[in-house]
Amino acid sequence: FSVRVLHPPDSIVEGYAFMHRRRANYGSFQSMWSKTAPPRAANSEATTYELVRRRIARLLDPKTRRATIPGLAVVLIFLGVALPGLFRNAMFTEKYDEVKYHLPAIKHFAAELPHLDLSNYSSATTPLYHILFGLLLRIGCGLTTLHLVNFAISIATVLIVMRYLLRSSSDSQAHCLAYGATLLFATSMYVVGPSIRLTTDNLALGCVVGVLYLLDRVETESGRNFAIAVILSVVAVLTRQLCLWLVPLLGAYALTNTAWDMRRRTIATVAALIPLISVIPLFLLWHGFTNSHFAYKHQLHDSIVNGKALVLAVCILGAFAMVFAPAMVRVLWPDPRGRILLLATFALAAAVLPMLDARAGSYQVPMEGGWLRAMAEHSPVVFHIWSLFWILFPIGCVVIAAMSYRAVTTGREIWMVLGLGLWLLLNIMQTRAMAKYYEPFEIVVVGRFAVMARSGIWNNVPVWMLTAVFVLVDIFRFWFGAPWASPGFPSHL
Repeated sequence: FSVRVLHPPDSIVEGYAFMHRRRANYGSFQSMWSKTAPPRAANSEATTYELVRRRIARLLDPKTRRATIPGLAVVLIFLGVALPGLFRNAMFTEKYDEVKYHLPAIKHFAAELPHLDLSNYSSATTPLYHILFGLLLRIGCGLTTLHLVNFAISIATVLIVMRYLLRSSSDSQAHCLAYGATLLFATSMYVVGPSIRLTTDNLALGCVVGVLYLLDRVETESGRNFAIAVILSVVAVLTRQLCLWLVPLLGAYALTNTAWDMRRRTIATVAALIPLISVIPLFLLWHGFTNSHFAYKHQLHDSIVNGKALVLAVCILGAFAMVFAPAMVRVLWPDPRGRILLLATFALAAAVLPMLDARAGSYQVPMEGGWLRAMAEHSPVVFHIWSLFWILFPIGCVVIAAMSYRAVTTGREIWMVLGLGLWLLLNIMQTRAMAKYYEPFEIVVVGRFAVMARSGIWNNVPVWMLTAVFVLVDIFRFWFGAPWASPGFPSHL
């Protein structure tokens, strides 16, 4: 055997250096342990008191109050508009959808738990929302409790949109526009309606905006945000299969993230497929995109793309871009080469519009078109197409082209633009052209670009004016069930 001899330092100076290194290592270890170890029992009350004191001081800080009051005002206005409709019995589209589709599906799953038959139920969407609310119904929650839970989900969606737009704002002046855009979103009839009746819309939309919030930033080495984005995508896809466009978005993000090495990119790419993998068994069970009870209503048979849906979605985008026009022009106005692209896009859009089957009267009333279709019906018909569509469709195409040109030339907002393209592609591959599928998301997209501009108070006036109109319509639609506030909706339903 051999004996290892530890030689002492050659000099006193080296000995002091050796002891100093040992003491430094011990001190760093102690510091690391103090950060990760749980607080000692003797100091736990003092630590809790200090955290509470800091939180209260932060809330009382004038800067924090100035930032909190506008957000609180947005939430209170949303509550003031929506809550009365929650406890009234007015008839509107979401009420009809709840009674005919979603509530029977919830009761169906509540009666079958834990043995679920997913092959056929009374909703065209994927079943996660109905299963969760069926579980609540099974454990004794009444209809009012289910409404309140659904309303809490909608409040969370509004807060996520607000946080997303605020983070994208260029400065404190743009924060005002971000709050205005959030209020416009919150008062849209297609957000208020699903918040006070049992529908899947706001849960899926909140998850989608959450994914964009996590991805629409400079790439980071941390995979935590990406993992959360994958989880939110799974929830969104299992709530509404139309959210499958998130899968290629996550995949593109994983493959192009230069902050990750090849191994992490591969793992992230595989993880991006999880939302698709989670819904494939349902597609195999249904032999299609929806269950057999609704397949004929939602799946295209004669073509791949629904031209009416494309026209309506782009027109809605163009309408909201005009509301945010001063800020949008500042952000999206391109260089001379880009202006030629926008001019060519405008001309091409005007030439293509007659080929998309969006003729006057071709939209099914009341399900298709929404308020924009109701307004277009009062505009003159030019070459069998409403003149309002002749104006808004080229504008919407130009806005999409400007967003894409900015993303390509600057490398910014790439994930938002790519997400918009994928979202639009999937939404025009179904038979229905329903405004409620388009308007809330497009408000978020337009607001996301608008808040990047340095804007004054006058730029917010068009947004506030449209918000006031939205609030007025919401009151008559959800409080009193006025027929004029539900365009084309039969009053006898």
